[in-house]
Amino acid sequence: MADRVSVTITLGGTIAPTLVDQLIAAINSEGLTLEYEGGEPIGPQDLINGQPLTLCAHEVAWGTLNLVEDFCREHCLPYCRSYASFPGGWSGGRSIYRGVDMVTALHVDSENTPHVVSEYIASDNDEIMIDAETAERLGSYDAIMDYFADADFTVPPLEIIDLTASRQMDAIVCPT
Repeated sequence: MADRVSVTITLGGTIAPTLVDQLIAAINSEGLTLEYEGGEPIGPQDLINGQPLTLCAHEVAWGTLNLVEDFCREHCLPYCRSYASFPGGWSGGRSIYRGVDMVTALHVDSENTPHVVSEYIASDNDEIMIDAETAERLGSYDAIMDYFADADFTVPPLEIIDLTASRQMDAIVCPT
């Protein structure tokens, strides 16, 4: 049986209307809802233009949301996932995918797909922490403060727009 913990994920970015049903299917497959106590499955009405979408669940295997996170990375939707610690297993943490930006554009795999996911140690209250090894690797107070600033990522609002109708989006298309 898998080790299970509570998870919260906030996602945003720009998504085409034709992908909304796929995103909703991934969300519902993971058992995510708008409240920890559960509730109705997510529907299109829950994706509000101009607001990031925050979802949560208890008892998530290994604290990961593979379907949702894979979908987000494939379609360059930024997210921040926070997960609780598992006694004797792992510390709590925060995983951040920033979507397509200058940092991500520099880190691509062999298929030219952005794959940078930043990992941070966090308390069960989602407070970023640092261990001695990381502090030593960073080497200076300024670098440590930059580390904390990087971990304080604000997920942009979710925007559902027709990418083909917006000339602005030509420069922000996720490589495939």
